[in-house]
Amino acid sequence: MEPKMTVLFIGKKSRTTRHELLPIYLRVTIDGKRFEVASHLHVKESEWCSPASKVNGKSDNAKETNMALDEIKKRVYDYRDRILIEKRNFTVHTLREKWFGEDRNKRTLLDVFKLSIMDLEKLVTKGLYKKSTLVKYKSIWVFNKMQKILLLCM
Repeated sequence: MEPKMTVLFIGKKSRTTRHELLPIYLRVTIDGKRFEVASHLHVKESEWCSPASKVNGKSDNAKETNMALDEIKKRVYDYRDRILIEKRNFTVHTLREKWFGEDRNKRTLLDVFKLSIMDLEKLVTKGLYKKSTLVKYKSIWVFNKMQKILLLCM
C-alpha cells in the first residue's frame, strides 16, 4: 500500500530577507514525517497565498514562480514513482536520498577493477587465462591503489 503524501509550499516569515522577500520552502509529509527543503524562490509577502501554496496575481513574475513551483512538485512525484519502481519503501529517508542524489551507485574505478580481477582469477583456475596475466592485472591494481593513497597524503 502506498503511503499518504502531501506536498506543500510554505513561505517562511522567520527567514525574510533584508529586501523584505519571503523565501518559499517545499514541505513533503509522508506518513506524518516531514521533509523540508528550500526552493530557492522568493516573493513579496503580500503576493504569497498560503492556502493555495501559490503566488497571487497574473504578472509574468507570478506566472514564472508558479510554474517553477509546479516543476518542483512534479519532481517530487517523479522521485516517488522511481522509488516505487525500484521496489523500495517510499519514506522521507528514501525521498531525501533521491532529492540529494545520495542513492547513486558509489562504486569507484578501483572497485570495478578489483571485481574484474576476481573474475579473472576464476578464469585462470579454469585454464582459460595464464597465471602471468593475473599477476600483471594485480600489479596494476596495487600500483593504482598506492597512487590513490599517495594523493590522499599530499
